[in-house]
Amino acid sequence: MAASTQPFDELRDGVVASDHLLEERWPQRAHPVDNLRDAWVRGERLEIADERVPVHDEARYDAWTEAVIFRRSDDLVTCYSVREEHVTNEHGEAVREAVREQVWRSGGDE
Repeated sequence: MAASTQPFDELRDGVVASDHLLEERWPQRAHPVDNLRDAWVRGERLEIADERVPVHDEARYDAWTEAVIFRRSDDLVTCYSVREEHVTNEHGEAVREAVREQVWRSGGDE
């Protein structure tokens, strides 16, 4: 069954955010005033080929919210915070490792 989705502020590429992301994941992982659309647009693309991370087509790290947002097809499906206090499982550990390798080691802030 496909994830339920909502219109996502008219991104040029037609991406929408799933209810799961908007109602459950994003509010827990970002500050309430952080805008998911803005985080996706300004996010830096990550390559994550770790079997601990759910299947996805694209992942982007947003330094402002310290979150990685995942897209599958035209849906933003989930996100993981890389803040130490939010990394609570192997999925989060894999995501944090990818950010450490690809962003923080290349000059981004940790």
